[in-house]
Amino acid sequence: MVYGADLTVEGAVRLATELGIPDTVIGLTAIAFGTSLPELGVSLSAARKKRGAILVGNILGSNTSNLLLILGVSSMVNPVTVAELTLYYSLPYMLCISLVLLLFLRTDWRIKKSEGAVLFNLYLFFLVGLFAYTVLL
Repeated sequence: MVYGADLTVEGAVRLATELGIPDTVIGLTAIAFGTSLPELGVSLSAARKKRGAILVGNILGSNTSNLLLILGVSSMVNPVTVAELTLYYSLPYMLCISLVLLLFLRTDWRIKKSEGAVLFNLYLFFLVGLFAYTVLL
């Protein structure tokens, strides 16, 4: 899985760079997707085995590690500049999605299939908006 994710990231970054797609968009799409493939495998396996706590822990743990550990260590090595796209599009979108998730969790602390479909469609909408935002820049 790790090797496959690595190949996906390398190929996507190379293609996106040749097409002139900004680094921020590459990071928010190709790299994020490639590094999430192993997590997706673990999460699907946990969901099939009805181990929701492992699935949610995997997601929250990954996000916490990325925000605090990876961003913290990286910025200690070299200051990290936040792109305008991240500040004005990605962060507000993610905050709104977090609120939607909290609303879904209010019902018996479960995410139903229909709510999962809503979350998946919100991700697709995020990608469409991301590319539309970069075209407008």
